[in-house]
Amino acid sequence: MILQKKASRYLLLIKIIIAGVILTLLLKLIKFGKLAKLLESKRVKYKGKDKINELIELVDKVSRARFFLIRKNCYKKCLLLYYFLNKTDCENLVLAIGISKINGKLQGHSWVIFNNQLLLDDKEFIKNYKIMHTLRR
Repeated sequence: MILQKKASRYLLLIKIIIAGVILTLLLKLIKFGKLAKLLESKRVKYKGKDKINELIELVDKVSRARFFLIRKNCYKKCLLLYYFLNKTDCENLVLAIGISKINGKLQGHSWVIFNNQLLLDDKEFIKNYKIMHTLRR
């Protein structure tokens, strides 16, 4: 049972890495509108709070590790997280994209909200951003 659980976790990690590489390439090839439709594809059988927590943890690890073509980038991390969480049985999922003028420079930031809880980000940091676009489930 433990071996099966580890194998399942490694398989999920590999799926996240592959999705991250594909996502990076798609961001260079297609516009956000088409990408948003792809992100909202049909759901699979990731169920339960433990699986959702595991998805969040692994997406964070992959985005921090800077694998081939995947760089630490809030936009890509949030797109990956939204893609995998959208495949779960969860509801109340939001991908937000905002802008802010910080030190005279226009900056963008992305974050994911799940069940009214901010994931992998800081509330104090995002309060400076005005939401320009959202994907909701």
